[in-house]
Amino acid sequence: MSDHSRRLLRNGSVYTFASVASTATALLITPVLTRSLGIEEYDKVAIAIVVWNFGINLLSLGLPTAIIRLVHAESAGRPLARGIAAMGFIVVIAASGTTALLAWACGFAPEIPWALLAGGAGGAVSMTLAYFVATENSRAYVIASFGLSLGGPVAGLFSTIALGPLAVNYVAGLGAAYTVVAVVCFLYLLSLSATFSIKRLRTALAIGLPIVPHQLAIGTAAGASVLLAAIALQTGSAAHAQLALLVASAPITIVSALSSAWTPVILSAPVEIRGERLSQTAGVIGWLAALGSGALAMLAPWFIGLLAPPEQFDTAPMVPVVAVAAASATVAVAYSSHLNLIIASGKTLALTILSPLALLLGFALGVLAAPVLGLLSSAVSFVSAYLLLLVFTRALARRVSPVRWSEKNLYVALGASAVASALGAALPWGSLVASLPRLILAVALLSGALAIFLRQIRSAPDGASIASARDIP
Repeated sequence: MSDHSRRLLRNGSVYTFASVASTATALLITPVLTRSLGIEEYDKVAIAIVVWNFGINLLSLGLPTAIIRLVHAESAGRPLARGIAAMGFIVVIAASGTTALLAWACGFAPEIPWALLAGGAGGAVSMTLAYFVATENSRAYVIASFGLSLGGPVAGLFSTIALGPLAVNYVAGLGAAYTVVAVVCFLYLLSLSATFSIKRLRTALAIGLPIVPHQLAIGTAAGASVLLAAIALQTGSAAHAQLALLVASAPITIVSALSSAWTPVILSAPVEIRGERLSQTAGVIGWLAALGSGALAMLAPWFIGLLAPPEQFDTAPMVPVVAVAAASATVAVAYSSHLNLIIASGKTLALTILSPLALLLGFALGVLAAPVLGLLSSAVSFVSAYLLLLVFTRALARRVSPVRWSEKNLYVALGASAVASALGAALPWGSLVASLPRLILAVALLSGALAIFLRQIRSAPDGASIASARDIP
């Protein structure tokens, strides 16, 4: 098999590990934090975290995407990318500081300005992480990522222990840790040779800023589906939808991590072979997503049982929500394949309209389906948003990029994912006998995913080269 498929999966495995470690840290810290703060203060933390996540996406200004593209766009791309990341650091920190001061002056709760500062620092770090992704410096990526995912929550927890169990103390500790990591990343960039150009920064912003609405649309797709349940369905439906989509989104997290390794693999290819490389790698990731999300659809009753106590939740309607929404992971692979070509072209402006439009239309479809499908309409909204993103990005990619490639293997994987989701929604469970088809199919699907992964990841024959994990300044 191709060397670039092994390269993609090896680097992607590192990014997946970092992503899973971040989730595990949150799961370990949260029970301690809720018991330390109490429900009233933790409610404030939950709101601050929403602001913080929004700030990371908004205040990064889309520069991480522009940095990845620049590294592969020209021979002098690395020093230019380092210069843009360093200048972007200053812009982002200034912007987050200004918004934090405005929030404080307007009388927002004291944890909100700290959340905005933490979001700005996270956005600044994301530019350095993008540089590490583009140069395939996976070791540095993991170190910086762990500084955020582990250092931030731990610092916040210690802050509440030292200063008192208040939300503002936790968020302030989080923001302080993020700022330290951001400064370290900034100093690292300055330690290497860099090219500073205001003109190139403006060009990078022209490419990156249109990506921001796209990132915000993707980041709020699950939230919009939960909002739909709250508005269109009976009381308590939002909580059911939130837990179901939390389970269903797990494969998308892995796809997102693999995409971090995927973009450099595609952008580093000469235009004349980019289509062939995209066809091969999209097929591999698409089948991994289809098999993995299919297994999750089969195991949905047991995952739901772990998160939603049956004495408090009506778990039966949550199972098809998980099964149907899980298929969005394979759709995400398909739209990401076209998004790579759009990023390579640098013509990203149309995404400012297309991505939010996909989210709004998906929400509208869910609202129309709500009277008939009930809770399942939240999954319809979620998957529809991703399907519309696929339609829009494919049309845009064919308009702005000369690259054409065979999508057959990827769309076969999409079909298999749809079948697995339908079976996951329809098959019975409960007794061991009734559950056997689900369990057998889950084992078969996971075995297939593992076989594909091992086949691709095995050592390259005849000493074929694999991209080094070390950065080359």
